[in-house]
Amino acid sequence: MNWDAIGAISDFVAAAAVIVTLIYLSIQIRDTHKTTKSHATFISVDLATKWRSALTQDAKMAEILAKANVGETLTDSEQIRLTTFAEELLIIGAVSFAVSEQSGSLHEESGEVEYVWQNMLRNPALIDEWDIASGIVPMVSEEYFRRLNKRVEEHRATNVS
Repeated sequence: MNWDAIGAISDFVAAAAVIVTLIYLSIQIRDTHKTTKSHATFISVDLATKWRSALTQDAKMAEILAKANVGETLTDSEQIRLTTFAEELLIIGAVSFAVSEQSGSLHEESGEVEYVWQNMLRNPALIDEWDIASGIVPMVSEEYFRRLNKRVEEHRATNVS
């Protein structure tokens, strides 16, 4: 065998090794992406569960929300609790949105925005709290804030007294 043949064989082996390496890396990236999406879903569900626990485990918070939903006057301390409760919902949604955004699992109609919006529709007092509580949201995710704010504005425009 001459040196040209040995060089050609070594070039072929090197090219094959590069192809095998690229295939291996693409499989690893795909698996990592699946794991990241799965983790993002877990975080979103976990945060939402914790927020809902505030109503199921704290009767006073449930009473405050019920009072606010029917337009009863809240004490100062009840108003603070309601605002904090609304902020927690908005932050949970924003964090879940940001995690989904970073993991690449975010869709145009995101579940995070829909979850928060449906809770706000069921509890009109949370829509009323939007102007107070929403100030913290853009710091977490401007896109989430934009999407949710659009829904609040559309709701207010169609439900003018």
